[in-house]
Amino acid sequence: ASLNGKKLAKKLAADLADAGLVVVSGLARGIDGAAHEGALSKGLTAAVVASGVDVIYPPEHRALYHKILK
Repeated sequence: ASLNGKKLAKKLAADLADAGLVVVSGLARGIDGAAHEGALSKGLTAAVVASGVDVIYPPEHRALYHKILK
């Protein structure tokens, strides 16, 4: 994902969450992670994980995973 793509995803997700929508995405690197970060800044987000709830993947999203749980 490009830097501009991630910025756009974060802004769009924040705007959608601000409007009261729940943003749903994977927990993948790039656009998915940026969308979750944006949504968390304004509202709610839900991550769809293929690896199961006991396996955090990618591992660098461990902190993001725990923010979403809260």
